[in-house]
Amino acid sequence: MFVSKDFTFNDIEGKSKGIYLVTFDSDVLVSRGNKYTRNISSDEFSRKNPLFNINDNESEEITLNFMYLDENMIPQRWTEGKLTEVRNWFKTDDFAPFISQDNPNYINYFMMTSMENKLIPVQGIGVLEVVFKPLNCYVYKKYEDIVTITSNTTININNPSDEEYRPILKITNLGDSATINKIGSLEISGLDANETVIVDNLMLTVLDENDNNKFSKCNRNWLTLEVGNNVIPVSGNYKLQIFAEFPILL
Repeated sequence: MFVSKDFTFNDIEGKSKGIYLVTFDSDVLVSRGNKYTRNISSDEFSRKNPLFNINDNESEEITLNFMYLDENMIPQRWTEGKLTEVRNWFKTDDFAPFISQDNPNYINYFMMTSMENKLIPVQGIGVLEVVFKPLNCYVYKKYEDIVTITSNTTININNPSDEEYRPILKITNLGDSATINKIGSLEISGLDANETVIVDNLMLTVLDENDNNKFSKCNRNWLTLEVGNNVIPVSGNYKLQIFAEFPILL
């Protein structure tokens, strides 16, 4: 599934822990210790943003192998402490982002279901065979953009998924409290100069950078990105940051 040895899981780089993705010859390895397992069930959720799973896109578990290497890519002995450290890293309460350097713009959401040591006897060198349950059958294509709006114009955002999507917007007012900042039909007004709000168009929240509720500053005409190219009228005087993770099939 992945070719690159380098990856990030739950915002931690594998190489920072000396852990790399590998392939191996199973004939030289034998299972050691008890296999760690746990069951994961899913309810009916939405996939419009990468927060939840849905039950009509059930995905199969995948198995990945990880090896402990030094800076010269020489295999190291798995100690009890290192095994515990890696297990605690991979064992998450929620689906966590997994990014392979094969394509760092694609995010997978995984949760570990089992982990087994497969080591060369005596030497303690080998791999951890880890089984992950994907969130669903989609990967998420990361999209981020920053634009400064000073006049009436348009911006283009392509939604490559197969359904509408509601992004997160970070809006910093560059005018004064009388400035009305618009993106599509969404309006933000009454912000002080250089005040920032974060609009989550899916969760329907408007918060400042200290998580204070600024819902009253918004006209509640939430931004929705249709499938394909979206030409969005914008006006006002503000810096706009757009964040999205589009669910796509590869």
